[in-house]
Amino acid sequence: MADLENSGNLFIFITAFFIPISFNHSYLKVFWIFVYLTFSGLLYILGFVHSND
Repeated sequence: MADLENSGNLFIFITAFFIPISFNHSYLKVFWIFVYLTFSGLLYILGFVHSND
């Protein structure tokens, strides 16, 4: 699952880079919170499924 961890780190880097810029707009703040919750939820589900294998 190294690829998933790398993509997660890349996602964190991208969000950490873009969030300060996009937080000037409140609708983008809501969008980023939604994206973050969706992405972290998918990672959690994938990790849960793979750990049961």
